[in-house]
Amino acid sequence: MPSWSRSRVSKSITVNDTEGHAPPAQCSGAKPVTTSFDFTPAELGLAAAFCANRYYIPKRLQAAHVRSMSAMIDLHVDASAADFALENSAGQLKDFVGSYLTGVIATGLGYLFMEAEGYVWCGHFEDAAGGDPTATRSPDFVFEHGLTHDLALTESKGTR
Repeated sequence: MPSWSRSRVSKSITVNDTEGHAPPAQCSGAKPVTTSFDFTPAELGLAAAFCANRYYIPKRLQAAHVRSMSAMIDLHVDASAADFALENSAGQLKDFVGSYLTGVIATGLGYLFMEAEGYVWCGHFEDAAGGDPTATRSPDFVFEHGLTHDLALTESKGTR
């Protein structure tokens, strides 16, 4: 099977649903405007690796971490298709490995989507915003818009 990551070819993904949760009355919110975006294997691998950890990864291990994420994704992506999609082989992954793969991809794509919207990473919600440590549900990430300085709380979910 040809390797997508070795090809360095951009893939495109279309955003089908831009309806977020309605913001509380005391907050303002804007509907996303990005309807599609392109990304390379390296960009997705880096974004996925970046989102996967709340702890600092030593510099000497960062490249290996990104390569491992990229390799895992690469095994299950059709290199020849213009659009990004997982191959049927992803459905053959055992137990938690399949949900891990789709979750890693979802967080990476979410990160790239927020970049396409003009936002920059602030951090993991638990680290950047604090919040109630006893809460059972919270968003994943915090982003800040580069021009307006609006904050966005994001949650990533991946299914196949």
